[in-house]
Amino acid sequence: MDNLISPLYVTAVIPAHNEAEGIQATVLALKKQVDEVIVICDNCTDNTQELAQAAGARAYVTVNNTARKAGALNQCLASICRLVNAKSFLIYL
Repeated sequence: MDNLISPLYVTAVIPAHNEAEGIQATVLALKKQVDEVIVICDNCTDNTQELAQAAGARAYVTVNNTARKAGALNQCLASICRLVNAKSFLIYL
């Protein structure tokens, strides 16, 4: 029976705005629990993107987002959903 069950590929998606202070610890903790971490860098003016990438996350940078967290998630999901397959599972934090 176990042979019929395929493991899921789990991705954690984290919206972030100027989170340089804690993003590396967050990414490192999540990488122990999921297959991939994506940090959405939403209108950041600090080095959140670089720190997230250094910790092993994939960074997605929003473009002209004025809709705050929802807009950041929508932009990222519109981009990455084409890459998601039936065995993938996304977790939004």
